[in-house]
Amino acid sequence: MSEEYSAIMKRILVISTVLALGLAASCRLLPERFAVNAPMFQQIFGTGGTPASASLLQQRIDLPQGFSIGVFAEGIRPRMLRFTTAGDLLVSAPRDGSILWLAADTDGDGRSDGMRTLLSELDRPNGIDVHDGWLYVAEGSAVGRIRFDASTGETRGSYRRLVEG
Repeated sequence: MSEEYSAIMKRILVISTVLALGLAASCRLLPERFAVNAPMFQQIFGTGGTPASASLLQQRIDLPQGFSIGVFAEGIRPRMLRFTTAGDLLVSAPRDGSILWLAADTDGDGRSDGMRTLLSELDRPNGIDVHDGWLYVAEGSAVGRIRFDASTGETRGSYRRLVEG
């Protein structure tokens, strides 16, 4: 029994060593296009990183003449964006379980003129769309809707889940 156990342990050790060396080699030898250069902890657990500075954005992004990049709103963790017909911006924030409304920039300072929460306590809302006076929200486990007036950015009635599961 002892010899058999020893032989099994040697095989396990050899297989483990080969797998470890193969993994290390693949990490080192794979082409750049297959490499993931994102902060994995932040991606997995949703802890946001530090936003890039304006000077770094200007340095790394080549914009056409007359275009600029700036901060429109702060303190949100957006997933999807959808403009309304009035020029306001709807934002899904799955980590917060909410849909936000950001007012259009009417004073010309390049920033939203206001922000408020339209819906909260949702299950990881991602997709958003507006159609025929309804705001549709695709959650992690459901699709729902609520009456929405795009001209005022106001909702009416209660949110109703149409499909669950």
